[in-house]
Amino acid sequence: MSYMPSDDEVNTDVQSLQLQATGRGLVLSHNAHATSQVSDIDVECGTVASLKDPVLQRGVEDIEYMLTKSIHCDLFLEDDCQFSTGSHLKLLSQIEPPFADAERTHFIISPAGKPIFESHSEEESRYVISGALQAIVSSFDCWNEELHSFTSNEQRITVMKRDPLFFVCIETKARLSQRMITHELSFLYSHLSSILLAKSIEHAFTQRPGYDLQRALGNATVFLSAAAEDVHCFDPSSILTAVPCLPVPHSFRERLAALLLKTKSDELLFAMIAINGKIISAIRPKSYAWHPADVCLLLSAVYHTTAFKDSAEHWLPICLPHFCKTGYAYAYVHYLDDSISLVLTSTDPTAFFELQQMKMKMLKELNLEKEIYQKLHEYESLSSSLTCHVGFPVILHFAVYSKELSQLYFPGYVCEHVTQEARRLYAIYAELYDRSMDQQQPFLLLMDETTPIIKITWSTATMQFFCIANSISDRGLIFATMRRIYKWVKLKKKDIFLVESPTF
Repeated sequence: MSYMPSDDEVNTDVQSLQLQATGRGLVLSHNAHATSQVSDIDVECGTVASLKDPVLQRGVEDIEYMLTKSIHCDLFLEDDCQFSTGSHLKLLSQIEPPFADAERTHFIISPAGKPIFESHSEEESRYVISGALQAIVSSFDCWNEELHSFTSNEQRITVMKRDPLFFVCIETKARLSQRMITHELSFLYSHLSSILLAKSIEHAFTQRPGYDLQRALGNATVFLSAAAEDVHCFDPSSILTAVPCLPVPHSFRERLAALLLKTKSDELLFAMIAINGKIISAIRPKSYAWHPADVCLLLSAVYHTTAFKDSAEHWLPICLPHFCKTGYAYAYVHYLDDSISLVLTSTDPTAFFELQQMKMKMLKELNLEKEIYQKLHEYESLSSSLTCHVGFPVILHFAVYSKELSQLYFPGYVCEHVTQEARRLYAIYAELYDRSMDQQQPFLLLMDETTPIIKITWSTATMQFFCIANSISDRGLIFATMRRIYKWVKLKKKDIFLVESPTF
């Protein structure tokens, strides 16, 4: 459970908040050793200034007032209130976030300069680009230096080396930080290593430096293309490496998990049911807790492969690095409907028929439990609707990342059809996350005012709260609403997140 401070504790904290002007907004950060009052705190804005200036003093008083008001303001909240996001989308359509027009191409290049994968480039130019990039990177290796990035013709090129391969991003408009670009390249590397074992890749190039890895990948490049598209549109789950979960009543999750346990095969490693790429229920062995990065890899492979979305049964070998980076797990994939998928994994490459029998038992139980099957279809339709599930008219949109669970609650959008409005929204959250990672010390609150919106990041010990609000709204009301959302998330934690998976 997240810790909720009392009114007295919050009022005391306000006195020890350090205020920094960042040029784009305000940063409120905890200072454990701060003993001075707010009026004595300095403001950094290129040069150090004193808060004895009446204007700056009034600004600090406004911040203190907003935080204090957010504790005492009592907003009415209906648990099941829903409202259309039409007006919110209209406002978001007027925004052009700096990250939204970030044009970039991702490459994977062999030691011999052969292109293995490229996200967006012309067929005739990719060999020239790959060869030139490999030559530049190799020249630094000769000097025993590591190249991270360089600029050429107003393009920024970021390089990440994962022996024996090079991962490169060419950014036309330098909008993203190098840290964010490196994160994107690492995301591509994790998808490549889920298709081909890292040790197999290294062995192949040790034996033959000119080995054609692109040919070995074959049709599996569709996984890399899906991963590149996710990072290109700033898919929140990809940026945060967070498991997307579909909010459903906790009792319903337990009923589904009970059916999975009842029909469990002896060869089963993990089992999960997902809707539109979001987990709704799962079971796991007692001896192992599934790593979020592995879950994201498996969901991405299943959800982004169009061939899986039929009534057939599919057998997918996939490397889950945090489970075992030297071998494959095997996933039995079957779509119960257009968007409802059943994924059963095993370490036994011959366990297809055992898991098939488990699926048949599961379908038999679902046919007997008509109510569960009906509910699954109801949640399937809800997961595709552009509605927020809580009534907070002051807030345009929000997202909650659970640090302890590595899960994300992102209401109102489905990643299958990324509209221009959704892309803008994703870009805003990517910018907020990038800024939060750039802080040199733990922070409580980041606020960036850019007409017509205010972008806020609130960090606690267990959660990171991202919020977008209308700039014309009362600041005290915004902070009060954020606190109400925080309380609502705590109250509905078991419904919003997959808090615990039954074990066997």
